Amino acid sequence: MDNQLQSVTLGFLGCGAMAEAIIKGIISQGVFETSQIIVSDKNPQRISHIVNLLGVRNASNVEVAKKADILLVAVKPQNIKELLEEIKDSVAGKLIISIAAGIPIRYFEEYLKRAKIIRVMPNTAALVAKSVSVFCVSPQVNIEEKRVAEKILAAIGIVIELPEVNINAVTAVSGSGPAYFFLLVEELKKAGVEAGLSEDVSYKLAAGTLVGAGALLEQTGLTAKCLREMVTSPGGTTEAALKTLDEADISAIIKKAVLSAKTKAGELS
Repeated sequence: MDNQLQSVTLGFLGCGAMAEAIIKGIISQGVFETSQIIVSDKNPQRISHIVNLLGVRNASNVEVAKKADILLVAVKPQNIKELLEEIKDSVAGKLIISIAAGIPIRYFEEYLKRAKIIRVMPNTAALVAKSVSVFCVSPQVNIEEKRVAEKILAAIGIVIELPEVNINAVTAVSGSGPAYFFLLVEELKKAGVEAGLSEDVSYKLAAGTLVGAGALLEQTGLTAKCLREMVTSPGGTTEAALKTLDEADISAIIKKAVLSAKTKAGELS
């Protein structure tokens, strides 16, 4: 366990799937012990599930806010205002890490005076410790506090720090990104069926190919362009398929989709 964090209590306000993934990650990687973690959630069933599964303590929102040295806010965006009103007198000077989608740092600062805010955009791959998590910080957050946040987030995948102005673009690329690849698998499966394969075989081929391609990106260190060119033989089947995609202007379609997501993220924040 990290000596820096031995005496630190980490509180989770909200215990949904993402919070559960983070708790599992930090326990399995020895960042925190179960005895250092305290959780709250308005859903009794979620509390029961988390406590029984992971052996952590639970308390009310206010008790968690008072007892924890660091707070991780993981409630749904529509519940943020109510939560902040409830805990605002208990968090002065504390580090607040928020994974609440679309809620900017300034919103927290309106309610939580003197609190230090770190805003995080993870993605659903956190459920298998493969998230790409981007974080940004308020001016009050110091280097050591950033390192603590990085250690917590590293338990669920890759961690990148960027200015908050980039968060909407991050949301469009990596926050929503997994859905783009899932859609590709769905459509590739349908195309396989049209080509004569059974649905089961076509799905296995499509999903397995996506997993394999991701592993190549991760493990070889080669760029996507380089790997694509390695697969594309002149005059071959891959080149024919890519030519069809190019004729449909897939580049413009992807850019339009990402910009649409970025615009919506801006509207929601």
